[in-house]
Amino acid sequence: MSKRALREVRNQWLAELDVSRKNERLFELEMNLKALDRFCNVRNHPINNSNNIFDRNFKVEAYILRETVTRVISFAQSLLPEEKTSSFHFQRYVERRLMSDRARMDLLERSLQQDSPEESLYVLESGMASLREMASALLSMKKVTYTLFHHLGQMISREIAWNAYFNPFEIGEFSPNHDRIRNGAIQKIVREKIASSVRKDISVIFLIAFRLLHYLQYIREEEPNRWELLQNLPVFVLVRSEISALAEYLENELPKIVAEKLPGKDSEALVAVFDSLAFQLDMESKKVYQLEIKDVVDEKEVNRLLTGMARGKGVLVEILRQLVVQLARGLDPTVEGRHIFMDFISRNELSLKLRKDLWIFQKVVENLNQNITDDLPKREYKPVLEALKSLRNYIFYFQNVSFQMVRFTDRGAFEDFFHAIDEFSAESVYEQELIDELHGKIRAFGIFLETTLGNVSQRGELKDQPFGTREGEHILQQFLK
Repeated sequence: MSKRALREVRNQWLAELDVSRKNERLFELEMNLKALDRFCNVRNHPINNSNNIFDRNFKVEAYILRETVTRVISFAQSLLPEEKTSSFHFQRYVERRLMSDRARMDLLERSLQQDSPEESLYVLESGMASLREMASALLSMKKVTYTLFHHLGQMISREIAWNAYFNPFEIGEFSPNHDRIRNGAIQKIVREKIASSVRKDISVIFLIAFRLLHYLQYIREEEPNRWELLQNLPVFVLVRSEISALAEYLENELPKIVAEKLPGKDSEALVAVFDSLAFQLDMESKKVYQLEIKDVVDEKEVNRLLTGMARGKGVLVEILRQLVVQLARGLDPTVEGRHIFMDFISRNELSLKLRKDLWIFQKVVENLNQNITDDLPKREYKPVLEALKSLRNYIFYFQNVSFQMVRFTDRGAFEDFFHAIDEFSAESVYEQELIDELHGKIRAFGIFLETTLGNVSQRGELKDQPFGTREGEHILQQFLK
């Protein structure tokens, strides 16, 4: 049966299915199947030292894999009517317990034909149940090697690929049941501002962006423990893979399509927009996968894990929203971000906030610097400790509010300074050698902050907007109390 015929049969089955939240359940099933496949490819993982991949213990990853397989089984079961579930479970019992080997093989061959979506769901559920048992067996081992993890992943990917009606990579790139552009402003742009010859090629960017935003809604950063939080990783991995493919499409494939189908100036302007969007996707997503959730499976501290995932999710949401708005404005300059996302903050507003917060950061660092002398008298310890407390309070604010707006290439210097301040204890203030070392780091970071603030102020969107210090000074006083 052709892909189109399979799609039509499945759509008809779904329309007649009497199950609550059936469209959302199908979306979650397909998302988890895609996430499983992508998670089985270690290249998609935010692992720092990939050169030593064969020395790693993949036991945590195997646990995450098993839990994702369990979710797939649950969603497959939820889409089967109760009478069908009972029938299939009885069939499985018969296969395993009562029939001869030959009869069991005949029944297995008939089930693998997958003549209906129900049979296809049963085959998926049954196959995943077997794979879950294998994953559980791996977890009883002290070490899960890369080879074992890889081969289990290969089996999972094949199970997905062999499924007739629920292979999300074959049944159709987009589903009319949940891949729709519902925003009126975007619908109007697609209908009126994109030439018919390239409408399908460009509108797919909006579809992908909104689908990725939908995926990100399933990242649960409020979970109470490490193991629950780690189950978000397959979605992060899936989004990473999809963003990489989208950036590739924007940079290489779409410009060729547009250049071929549109006349000179029209295509040149669009290609410039695509190139800018591809660069931003690549650079901004690195903040998440090389910083916020890097080596996340090795993080034992729940609060750090939670903070990293929450910030990572926030950065990804912001990247995709900016992508949608900038593409929309590239097609129709009259559109504003608030027409698409009610709470949208423009790049201009983000730059203004970052400039203000960097200015305050600089002042808080200067306050500590002024309270440290080369030969610190004992009576001056208290002002240093108070200034250090103010700096720590501001760093906590900056990490959770503004740090995601810092350029990827600048984040290392910030991270090093955060670590240095975190390492400097209250008792260290009585050690002149440690005070001198801290003083040197503060002076160096102060220079770096001044340079960074100057670079942000030179951004195109800020060149004609002078910096007013009144609001900054008011906020500064809250941290210097």
